[in-house]
Amino acid sequence: DRPLVSVLQDLAEMERRQGIVRTAGRRFQFDHQQIRDVVYEDLPERLREEYHAMTAEAHAATADFDPIFVADHHLRGSRPEGARPCLDAVGEMLRHRDAEEDVVEIASRALRRPGLLEPDARMDLVVRLALHLASLSRTVEARELLSEALAATDDAGQKARAYRALADQFSVSGQPDEAQRMLAEASRHAAQSDIRYIGADIDSSRSQAAWLRGDLTEAREAAEAYLAVTREVGKPSFIAFALNRLGGIATEQGEHEDAEGYLDEAEAIAQSDQPSRQRMFGGNYRSVLLWRMGRFTEARELFEDHLERARTLAHRRAELYAHANLGELALRMGRPPQA
Repeated sequence: DRPLVSVLQDLAEMERRQGIVRTAGRRFQFDHQQIRDVVYEDLPERLREEYHAMTAEAHAATADFDPIFVADHHLRGSRPEGARPCLDAVGEMLRHRDAEEDVVEIASRALRRPGLLEPDARMDLVVRLALHLASLSRTVEARELLSEALAATDDAGQKARAYRALADQFSVSGQPDEAQRMLAEASRHAAQSDIRYIGADIDSSRSQAAWLRGDLTEAREAAEAYLAVTREVGKPSFIAFALNRLGGIATEQGEHEDAEGYLDEAEAIAQSDQPSRQRMFGGNYRSVLLWRMGRFTEARELFEDHLERARTLAHRRAELYAHANLGELALRMGRPPQA
């Protein structure tokens, strides 16, 4: 790092000769972002960190502050503990898969700060980040993150959550046997913990793994157990998720009336509460149902809507599924060029 006095002298000279830098009280204003970036890199590290901390604190004092902005600057700054109250917002964006790459980096930076988070809060962020990375098809990163978290804890509840998240990774990667092994580990550790509702989360993952290996009876049984708990908890987004899952399973079982009932209820909830992601998944399950019922044109229209939602949400795996389903449906409709 250059001495601060040298940086300030250069800025004063640029202001005097070229007019592309101007003083504004104790701050400098730059006409070009590139100049600002070069000057920033020249600042001593401790001063950069102090500026980030001051920026975060000033923004947090405003009426409508952005918690993501505050967390970002605090984690770059000299007082990273100031980010703690804002990391819930980071976790929520990851959970709803609404996170851009900058939010992924903020979460990663928080996890790299030793002692910043309590163990339970840390595991919560690890799981949410891993599931988000998996939704972007970054499964290697997701598994490494979870494996590191497992190696770093002896807590049974935290291990149960990490094994359950790993099971989901293996399920979506087409490795149901490995997923089943992870779920057995998750259940074993869950029995030794007092984390509320961890059994329901494992039921959700068990349902997905069973469905993927073709055991629709177990898949539906596990999904119904998960639905019962979500109704007890009363969180609409979880209820809609469970209903969409059951709609998909019932469709595969050929029980179209049951499937329609599940999906209708999920859609009503999604429209009023947690629209974007659950509407996307619900639309996909309903498209498959219409397809199985022979209503190909309606199915294609819904698959196209699903594709647009997946693109809007940057959900790459959902986008891939939509393309695959549209291709197969085109073949069924006798339109090979479209496929």
